[in-house]
Amino acid sequence: MTSPPASGSPRPPTETTSRADLLRPGTTEPAASAPGTAGFGLRPPRDRVDPRCRAWWATQTVLWAVVPVLTLALLGLLIGPARWWLLSAALVLLVLAIPLALVVPRVRWRIHRWEATDDALYSRTGLLWEEWRAAPLSRIQTVDLDRGPLQRSFGLATISVSTASARGAVRISSLATGAIGLAAYGVVLQVFDWFQAVPVLIAWLGTSAGAVPLLVLLLVLIVGAVVIGAVGTLAVYVEGWWGYRLGRHEDGSLDLRRGLLVSRSTVFDGDRLRGVTLHEPLGLRRAGGARLDVIAVGVKAPEGDQKNAQSPALVPAAPRAVGAEVAGTILGAPVPDALRPHPPAARRKRFLRAGMLTAAGVVLAVIPALVLPSLWWIPALTAVVLALVTAVLARDNSRGLGHRVTDRHVALRKGSLFRRTDVLGRDDVLGWILTRSPFQRRAGLGTVVATSAGGSGAFRLPDVDAEQARAMMTSAGTVWEHLQVREPGSPAEISPRRGTIEVSGGTAGRRPRAVERGGAAPRDR
Repeated sequence: MTSPPASGSPRPPTETTSRADLLRPGTTEPAASAPGTAGFGLRPPRDRVDPRCRAWWATQTVLWAVVPVLTLALLGLLIGPARWWLLSAALVLLVLAIPLALVVPRVRWRIHRWEATDDALYSRTGLLWEEWRAAPLSRIQTVDLDRGPLQRSFGLATISVSTASARGAVRISSLATGAIGLAAYGVVLQVFDWFQAVPVLIAWLGTSAGAVPLLVLLLVLIVGAVVIGAVGTLAVYVEGWWGYRLGRHEDGSLDLRRGLLVSRSTVFDGDRLRGVTLHEPLGLRRAGGARLDVIAVGVKAPEGDQKNAQSPALVPAAPRAVGAEVAGTILGAPVPDALRPHPPAARRKRFLRAGMLTAAGVVLAVIPALVLPSLWWIPALTAVVLALVTAVLARDNSRGLGHRVTDRHVALRKGSLFRRTDVLGRDDVLGWILTRSPFQRRAGLGTVVATSAGGSGAFRLPDVDAEQARAMMTSAGTVWEHLQVREPGSPAEISPRRGTIEVSGGTAGRRPRAVERGGAAPRDR
C-alpha cells in the first residue's frame, strides 16, 4: 500500500488507475467523532471525499429534476384539459429540487468518509441512516471503476470493491451515483397519479387515436416497436462495449475496460477465476457468433442485489472464434469442441415434450373455435405451427447436449434457444449432485450438477446415462465410490488400477488439488 500524496490534495482516478491507486487515500482531514458513535468506540474513517462531489451531487439533482419538470411543462402547454394540473406539478417538483440541490450534498459530504490501510478498506455512508463497512483486502475479489460523462467533467469516479459479503460490493459512497431523484418517466407518472390526471390523458389519447384506422394504427405500432427495439439494442451495445479492451496480467488477473458514456474498468483476480461460459443463443449462433462470460468467485451478486451486481461479461457478441480464443487463453487450453453426445433417451424425451406442448396449444386453440365455429382454422393452424417449431427446437436441443471431461477441464453444454457451454477447471469443481425425476428414472437418465465456488455455484447438465454420470462424478474425487455397485468385468467399474482420483492437500478458499493414484487417469470421459 502506497502512502498518500504529501500535499494531501485529492487525486481523481484516471483511466489507467491500477488496483493500488484505487485504494490510495484521498483528501485527509482530522476525523472528528460523529454524533452517536462514541458509545460504540468507533472513529470515522480518516479520508474525507473530494469537495467537488458536492457540486457533482447538486448538478445531478438538478438534472434529475429538469427532465420531469420540462416534460410536465411541455405536456401542460399541449394538453388543454390537464394544463393546470401539469403546470402545478412542474412547479412543485421545481420547488422541491432547489433545497435538495443546495442542502443534501453538503450533508452527505460531511457524513461520507473512507479509509484504506494495509489490511482493509473502510467506508461510512448514508444520509439519515448511517452504514459502516469494512472490507479486508485479502477478501477483495473484483474492483470496478465507473466514470460517467458528468463524473468525468468533475474529475470524479465511482469505485466498487466486491467481496464475498452478502451485503454486496463496498462502494466509495462519496463518489457513488446519487440516489436523490427518481427516474424521469417514473416521476411524471407518479405526479400524474397525484393530481388525478391519468384519466384525462387516457381520454385525450383515445380521442386522438380514434381518427386513425385500426389497421394503420396496428402497423404503426408494430413497425415502431421493431424500429425502437433495434435502435435501442444497438445503442445499448455501442454504449456498453465502446473502447473495449481486455488485458491479462502475469498473475492471471484480467483487466476489462469498456464504455462510451460511462467508462467502466473491472479487475478480475486471477486466483479467483474458475472457468468460462460460452453463450450461443439461437440468433447469434446462426450468425456464427457467441458471447463469453467469466466464472469467478464473487462475480455474481447476491440474489436480489442488482445495485451491487458484478457483471461476468468478458467478450460481447462477436465471432465465435474470438470468444473461443479468449476462453482458451484464460483456461490455458482450447475450449473442447468434440463433446460426448447424450443417449437416445434424451432425444426421445425432448420430442415427447414437444408433442405435449403442441397438444396443450391445440387444446387452448379449440376454445375459440367452440364459441365461434367460423374460427375452425385456428386449431389447425396452431397444430401445424407448433408441431414444426417444437420439433425443430427439440432436434436442436438434443444435438446441443454434450459434455467432456479432460485431464484439466470439465465442459458442459446444453440448450437450444439459449445454448451455453460451461467450462470449469477440474480442480475447481467442488463436487457433483445427482438428481433423477420419475420420468428420468424410467428412462435410465439423470441430471448432474457440478458445484463450484465461482459464478452461480451450480452448473447443471440434464439427461445423462448411468455410465456418463459415474464418469463425471468420479472426476472430482472418490467420495461417490462408497455408493457404487461394482460388477466384475463391468466397463463402468472404478478401481485404483484404473486411475481413481483422490483428494489430497489444498489451500483455503480453493478446492483441494486432485492427484492420481495407481496410474494416470483417463484423459477424456
